Amino acid sequence: MCRKVRESVACPIVFLTARVEDADAIAGFAAGGDDYVTKPFSLEVLGARVGAHLARSERSSERAVVGFSCGISIDFGAREARVNGRPVELARKDFDIVALLAKRPGQVFDRAMVHDLAWDEPGDPSVVTEHIRRIRRAFAQAGCETDPIATQWGVGYSWRA
Repeated sequence: MCRKVRESVACPIVFLTARVEDADAIAGFAAGGDDYVTKPFSLEVLGARVGAHLARSERSSERAVVGFSCGISIDFGAREARVNGRPVELARKDFDIVALLAKRPGQVFDRAMVHDLAWDEPGDPSVVTEHIRRIRRAFAQAGCETDPIATQWGVGYSWRA
């Protein structure tokens, strides 16, 4: 199961188990796990370990150039998106939204979630609709023939993997 998750999702995987044998831990790491925590464990320590894995994952994704369908590549560290090598002209907040969605392909975010995560201040989530429209237009103008953002009607938006 861990290998299947690894194929489609880029996230840390932590095994929580009662198995204490070294062979079990080695098998967990060989399957793609990032950590192996045995019972009993402290919830505070578990939270700290998960937080450290998430921070490490976030830092590594920011240094990476990630490729997607339609020839899209995103350099999170340089805050650049390209379609087949052509730059995509994105405003700062538009790139923030692209990064939010692209770092979690397939995960659906409603407008309020996108707003809360992309803006550090309260406001009207309906502005997200306009930003999504601008992002779609920018990718199309750069030569992307397939909309990289999927709309889940009545639910929200997700990045196409």
